[in-house]
Amino acid sequence: MSNYIHGQRPSPRVGFVGEFSSTDIEAFSSIFPTVYYADSIYELNKSVDSRELDVLVIGDGIGDVLDWASVCHTICFSADLKRFPGPIKKSYIALSGYAETEEFGFLDLPLSLARIREADFSQVDGIRGWPRMKLDFKRMQYSSVPQEDKERATDIILSGIILIETIPSEIISFCFLRPDTNLGVAYLPNPIFDRVKWVTSLLMEWSSADPDSLSNFQNWKDDPKWMTSHQQDLNHQMIQLENNKQESINEYDKQIAELDSLITQTDIKTNKNERKLLTAQGDELVEEVKNCFQKIGFNTEDVDKKLKKTELKREDLRLNDPDDPDWNAIVEVRGYTRSSGKTSDLLRLNRFSDLFNQEFDKNPDLRIYVVNGELELPPNQRSKPLISAEEDVNIFASSGGLVIWTLDLFGCVYSSKEETLSKLKNKIKQSTGYFSP
Repeated sequence: MSNYIHGQRPSPRVGFVGEFSSTDIEAFSSIFPTVYYADSIYELNKSVDSRELDVLVIGDGIGDVLDWASVCHTICFSADLKRFPGPIKKSYIALSGYAETEEFGFLDLPLSLARIREADFSQVDGIRGWPRMKLDFKRMQYSSVPQEDKERATDIILSGIILIETIPSEIISFCFLRPDTNLGVAYLPNPIFDRVKWVTSLLMEWSSADPDSLSNFQNWKDDPKWMTSHQQDLNHQMIQLENNKQESINEYDKQIAELDSLITQTDIKTNKNERKLLTAQGDELVEEVKNCFQKIGFNTEDVDKKLKKTELKREDLRLNDPDDPDWNAIVEVRGYTRSSGKTSDLLRLNRFSDLFNQEFDKNPDLRIYVVNGELELPPNQRSKPLISAEEDVNIFASSGGLVIWTLDLFGCVYSSKEETLSKLKNKIKQSTGYFSP
């Protein structure tokens, strides 16, 4: 079973594999919050998954670290390791032999690293027999590596050379950041290198590229030990403000979560009620249109519910105005999946008007056709009802007919304030043809 528990232990999480002195182990244990020690990669893998490590430090006696060096910062002190990840994808650095001369040279490095190098090599006379490395590339399916990739990789290597054999010019020691991952690689294969100083200094150099994993190694200027009291006060104020900011963010996040939950509940409720004007057909649509007319201020009557089975079908709704008892209207409500409305519905309303006249000895003051068309489409892509039959709508209007699109009805009723709804009732009573919200 995997021991991989990403992010649970404090960073930087450092794995030490191979031989280290007891003094080094004691020093590293005091520096890092999470440390793993093992004699081999096999043993290290029993304690921690490679993906959990931030840094891998390789001691003496280790010849292979499998793919571990590719997933974390890697610092190698072992002269036995034969291969390293290269500075760019599909590149690697391999052992190419051993130094044959005593002569060596230093190239430019950041001052902090240069100072350690000078201290390490103050008593060194030669490097004969030290391992040297060369840059190479993985060739996929025998295709060559582009020259620009070779040059880019070489530039990265040369910018981080710690030690070079001068005759011939071969790399003995190096450090660099891989630009594709911002992970550092360092090769220091000789006991002459002060391991504790090099590890801490390299991680300080790399911390700006990986502040999350290497936060403990940020600039020394951030250490309160090297601040004036005024700087410490300002930093304290900054920390307090950051804490206040986080508390405010947490409070806003809580309010946003509560509001999001309320919005979800309201959406569900609206879909079951008001939005039926935009989504429903049949009895559900009739019921919601009825609710709308009631909100506007009309008295409504569901005619079909009063009819006997033997009676002819009539209009869906009748309206009257409590402020104008002699005013009446009949309403036919239709919903269509693809059509935007049918002219046959207008003829049906003419027949319902005749039946109304036979019953009450008067024609209704208004015949209203409410249509919810093209339900397959989102509302903003639907066409105006009977857009290709405007002449029929005009004839319908001349005999007291009004066409109301449910999209307009939704906008008028559910986006309006109470005082607007009272005006809306009079507007409907006075309109014919297409209703204009």
